[in-house]
Amino acid sequence: IQQRFVHMADEAQAGKLSAGDMKVVRDELDSIAAKGAMPLELHHARAKIDAALVAATLAAPPAAAAQPAAQGAA
Repeated sequence: IQQRFVHMADEAQAGKLSAGDMKVVRDELDSIAAKGAMPLELHHARAKIDAALVAATLAAPPAAAAQPAAQGAA
């Protein structure tokens, strides 16, 4: 199981995972951490995913909600 998270973190860092997938993996790691001591390797995987999420967020185009709404026909 531990290797799966490390692999997913490497995929995230390489830009091969969507932001949604990265959030799912991050949430799974948070759940593991909440249950008790998490191995250092998984802490590193969590940090890689956080960094990849930040990079993906910065690289993403502005959301449609941030753009002015089109006015209706008069």
